Amino acid sequence: MSVITPKQETILANLKTQLEGIDGTGSYNNDVKTVTRRLMDPDRLGKNNMPALLIMPLESSFTAMTGEEMTAGSTIESIADGFAIEILGYVTSDTDTNDEGLLQKEMIKLFADIVLAVYTDITLSGSATAITLISHSNYFDYYEENIGIIVIRFAIKYDFSPAINP
Repeated sequence: MSVITPKQETILANLKTQLEGIDGTGSYNNDVKTVTRRLMDPDRLGKNNMPALLIMPLESSFTAMTGEEMTAGSTIESIADGFAIEILGYVTSDTDTNDEGLLQKEMIKLFADIVLAVYTDITLSGSATAITLISHSNYFDYYEENIGIIVIRFAIKYDFSPAINP
């Protein structure tokens, strides 16, 4: 019997690949330097490795479709819950000497880049049925070091068979 790659692992790997495509060309504002599935604080990561994206899996909810099939989500139709993930984005800006909101502008651009990258393929290379933007938060000026942190929550809908590919 061969080793099975869990469905959530495939989904996270495909999401990471999509986010690595944020390269500052085309419609993207940023050239993301780091995409990781490890939680790191901005000091440990370092400004030279920013913009950075951290992928964090959270809770999951499931519903039975048949005796042998499950779907992520509180109902079969729901795409607003299921496998929840958060993407933490770290970004820096020049010092804002004229009170122009430079850090805020960079945070908004990074948010737009992440959403664009995720929505280029909502099936995550066929591993999911859909991915849905749920919420977005900004945390300004991490310890007054001119680092902005954004948190974006998505819900991922996918179907699976617990006996074959959990």
